[in-house]
Amino acid sequence: MKIKPNAIAGLLIAACGAIGVTQAQTSSNAPIRVTSAFPPGSGPDVVVRLIAQKVGSSTGAPMVVEAKPGGGGMVAANSMSTVKANDRELLFTEIGQLVINKLTRKDSNFDPDKDLIPVATLVRTPFFIVVGNAGRYKTYGDLVSHASQNPGKVTYGSSGVGTPLHLGGAQLELALNTKMVHAPYRDFSQLNQDITTGVVDWSFGTFGSSGALVKSGHMRFLGVAAPTRAKIMPDVPTIAELGGPAGVEVSTVLALFAPRGSSAEAAQQLNAQVSAALKSPEVAERLSQMGYEPIPESPKYLGEFMRKEQVRYADLIRKANLKLE
Repeated sequence: MKIKPNAIAGLLIAACGAIGVTQAQTSSNAPIRVTSAFPPGSGPDVVVRLIAQKVGSSTGAPMVVEAKPGGGGMVAANSMSTVKANDRELLFTEIGQLVINKLTRKDSNFDPDKDLIPVATLVRTPFFIVVGNAGRYKTYGDLVSHASQNPGKVTYGSSGVGTPLHLGGAQLELALNTKMVHAPYRDFSQLNQDITTGVVDWSFGTFGSSGALVKSGHMRFLGVAAPTRAKIMPDVPTIAELGGPAGVEVSTVLALFAPRGSSAEAAQQLNAQVSAALKSPEVAERLSQMGYEPIPESPKYLGEFMRKEQVRYADLIRKANLKLE
């Protein structure tokens, strides 16, 4: 049988159209890889996997979380600098650490302003001033009074030099116009143990990192470094309520970014999917139990928040004369 040329052309056009549809469907349902700056099993790791599971089940496009902790978040961040721009790669990190690294890590070529585009803010959790329950400081007033009257005698721990917890302690020092001794730790569980036994006087800690030890009676929350009380611990007053100083705010804000060059349209779509997950009753309830507040905001909000944090941290580093390199 002889097939007419027009018929062959029609078949080719139809076939190409079918391939195009298949490719589009494959692209939209292709897995999204999320490079996480946090170790498996940590509070932030639980948060991102909770969101990833919800987004994946809702959209049919699985979100695969790959943990790359270390270097104050730089291991994960630097890995993104080698990723070619595409719409299926994301970085999950903490805003404060990302900003502090930009301001202090002169040995890195990674620049979040140039190498990333904001996608979605996930959650915020405030930090509490934490002491050992058997220690000498029973109230916030006890701690700040002794620190103010005895410069260089009170110790505070953190998760490392140049971390948000370190700068949070420096912020309190500056506000109290005194000096305390900073004790950096690589292992947060060891820091908690040393606070419990009195080796270190105090630290900032979240409900996720210290709440179980508070509930078991080994630790005590003296106050929360936030403008309002935390819903998860409503009986713990803010630092301002306890007499100040005003303006001492320390929190963790977790967010998703895409490599520079990824499409704004894809970022908006992912933002809508993540926001829907954050607003779902089951996810919101689980986050609340962990002490996290969902922040279903736009990519523009995330970009503006980052810029404000850069200004705030740069000012703090300058005023406290911190040498973090």
